[in-house]
Amino acid sequence: MERRTFLAVAGASTVAVTAGCLGDDTTDDPESVVEEYYEVTDAVEDQDDIDDAIDDIQELTHSLSPLLDFLEEGQEEEEDIDDVSIDSVETEITDEDLDEEQLQERGVEFFLEDDEIEEIANQDNAVVEATVEQSGADVEEDEVTQEWIVASEDGDWLIVF
Repeated sequence: MERRTFLAVAGASTVAVTAGCLGDDTTDDPESVVEEYYEVTDAVEDQDDIDDAIDDIQELTHSLSPLLDFLEEGQEEEEDIDDVSIDSVETEITDEDLDEEQLQERGVEFFLEDDEIEEIANQDNAVVEATVEQSGADVEEDEVTQEWIVASEDGDWLIVF
């Protein structure tokens, strides 16, 4: 799978991070889990890295998240890794404590069942906007912005979608 495909399937084209290493308290708040996700994806340089990244991303995803399914489906293609590097990422919480209707307005009903949406709505949740600056020979846009829905689970903030 191409690196760009890996990142796109995961919900973003690219991004970089100022967060610490996996294993630190990277899930203490909504922004840090998103930053850690980008750090993991930026480290992908070959197919073996993709396999390792999926393992690391699993630690960052909510149990109701479809993200891992998307990644595993996209992993079936093995192609050259694109030359894309994440230079920086800035995150901002743009919304908090979304109810079921607000979650549906953000398109989660295409990926989650009604009972799963209700469960996310009943947990602490937030929308994190990530603005990513990227560079490399295969970069189509120097800056991309992606919204992430994150929710708490067992005391950690984790990526839903």
